[in-house]
Amino acid sequence: MNAPELQIFAFACVTLPKLLYPFAPHIAEELGQKMGNENMLNDCGLPEFEERYLILDKITYVIQVNGKLRGKIEVEPNISEEEIKRLALATENVKRYIAEQDIKKIIVVPGKMVSIAVGK
Repeated sequence: MNAPELQIFAFACVTLPKLLYPFAPHIAEELGQKMGNENMLNDCGLPEFEERYLILDKITYVIQVNGKLRGKIEVEPNISEEEIKRLALATENVKRYIAEQDIKKIIVVPGKMVSIAVGK
């Protein structure tokens, strides 16, 4: 392991017992002591998190045609509903299933799926 990997591994080893403590306090205390932590884990508190890591870079939408999975697309989180519909209809596999059929309705469930109802 190189130095940055070793530093990340050490951070994970110190953080794991803290996260485990609410669920298995005895095991977490034992792990903490084995790793050289003299303090009791209930005095340490939970680790801080960085909110920037919770923001999604891409959202995956499932595309259904008449209730059957026909494709997936990955889009930016701030994309408009009209753009999502356009991208869903442009997907190759979806084009095959909607060819020569009338699109009756397109439903976009934000952050999850696009459902396309077609018929003749």
